[in-house]
Amino acid sequence: MGKAIARKSKKTVAQEALRDPITKLCIVKMLGKELRQEVKTMSSQGANSVLKSPNTEHLKEFTWDMILSELSKFAPLLKSLLCFATKTRTPRSNTDAVIGMCAAMMFKHQNRNMNLVQRINSLVLYAGHAPKKVMFVPPQYVHCCAG
Repeated sequence: MGKAIARKSKKTVAQEALRDPITKLCIVKMLGKELRQEVKTMSSQGANSVLKSPNTEHLKEFTWDMILSELSKFAPLLKSLLCFATKTRTPRSNTDAVIGMCAAMMFKHQNRNMNLVQRINSLVLYAGHAPKKVMFVPPQYVHCCAG
């Protein structure tokens, strides 16, 4: 790691730091604290997030870009990590939705009022006449097609 520092190669310094389990744990803890702070900031009253809006217009005009732009503003580290985690060889059309849904679940976990995505999901299920109860099927009755 000393050589990497001397050569001012930040990428190599990071690679060497992640190879050491103790240093890696310290990095993960620091990133976790930073992410928790970002989630708290976006979930706070001062952020005035669209996710906690009671306005029905936000339900009608909802796009994943609304959430992604808020992520860029209030939680850039979280957005970056989710973008890197969802990267695939061939770009997929639903990547924004996956990132938005993951973030929305985290914010809902932090603040129960940040439930715009949950309300939209409920409306879709209600409009599709989905049953209100999910029936439990014991594992022995589930048949798998994997040969």
